Amino acid sequence: MAIPVATDADLPTLIACWQSAHDDFLELIGQLSDEQWTTPTDLPGWTVADVVAHVVGLEKICMGEFDPPHEPDWAALDHVKSDSQKMVEVSVDLRRSNSRTEALAEATDVLTRRGAGLQAGPQDADTPTNSVFGPPLLSALVRQRTMDTWVHEQDIRRAVHRPGNLGSVGAQTSATQLMPALPMLWGKRAGATAGQTLHLDVVSPGVVFQAWVGVSDEGRASFIDDPQTPATVQLTVPWEVFAQALCGRGPDLAHRDAMQLQGDEELGERFATQLSVTP
Repeated sequence: MAIPVATDADLPTLIACWQSAHDDFLELIGQLSDEQWTTPTDLPGWTVADVVAHVVGLEKICMGEFDPPHEPDWAALDHVKSDSQKMVEVSVDLRRSNSRTEALAEATDVLTRRGAGLQAGPQDADTPTNSVFGPPLLSALVRQRTMDTWVHEQDIRRAVHRPGNLGSVGAQTSATQLMPALPMLWGKRAGATAGQTLHLDVVSPGVVFQAWVGVSDEGRASFIDDPQTPATVQLTVPWEVFAQALCGRGPDLAHRDAMQLQGDEELGERFATQLSVTP
């Protein structure tokens, strides 16, 4: 049974998770045909090739390597709506003229060198490091990059109709990354009040776990131990649906039919239909 990676996993374990997720990514994209390479994904304006370019571009930045200056034709990219979207679009647009062979070669080179660099050190989890949106600590960045690549692997799998890898190490790391959003979703997004509790049951196929969230008398939502009384809302959801919903894949209501809700229906519906936490 696949369960989330421990929240206190040490840096060597996290690096091994990163390596596993990126090995899986390279294996998948290496099996794709020219036609599959240009298939549109769920991500507006992005093909499979664009998703690969995005992963490669971010990992290069994490190594302190930067692409040459490039200014896309923004008027032709109407899916780009914000400054943050512009930031990640540059490396994607720069690579749109690359062939599949060229893109695979670059992905293999960059991800192989990045993995070797992580193994070589430093092995201090608190080391400041490079990233696109700021200089987080190394352990946090490795976790975030592992999740991002697994999520994009799933984007590609949906596009080319090759489902799978739902219980992989990358999936387990992603579960750990997504879980901390639950108190915010329960307290602020759904509007749960003092004494109201959520029992979330994430079921197979893939990663399985349970979580309980409550709201204190002061109105603060947080994780709680298994309560002795029935939860205000119990939500059962398959892992794949949970991950897609929190990662903003598809409209909020697209995943609701796959969820089983018990308890306070109005509160449960507010929670179940507003789960997206990634841009």
